[in-house]
Amino acid sequence: AGLIDLGLPPGFSVETEDLSDLVARFQDVPEGYEFPTIERYELTGRQILIYVRNLAEGKPLEFSYRLRAKFPLQVQAPSSNAYDYYNPDVSGEKPPQILMVEAEN
Repeated sequence: AGLIDLGLPPGFSVETEDLSDLVARFQDVPEGYEFPTIERYELTGRQILIYVRNLAEGKPLEFSYRLRAKFPLQVQAPSSNAYDYYNPDVSGEKPPQILMVEAEN
C-alpha cells in the first residue's frame, strides 16, 4: 500500500468530484490486477491524501484533478510526496511549484 500526499496550495480548493471519480474508476478492476489502483482519498485542510494499492517501481500511475482558485494570486504550492505506507524509506518527492492566477478581463 502506498500514500500520495499532495499539498493543497493556499487560496485554492480541490474539485472533489474528480477525486471521487478516480476512486470509482478502480472499483471494478479484475482480481489479480497488478497495477496501481486508487483505493480512497482524504482531505485534511492543507493536504490531499490518496491511498494507493500496488504502487511499485516500473508500474506508473497517472491521474489528474482540478483545483479552483478562490481569487487572483501567486503562491508557491507545497511539495508533494509518495511513499510506501509500511516502508516510508521508499519514497519520492515533487518540489514546490509556483502557481499564478490572473483575473479575467
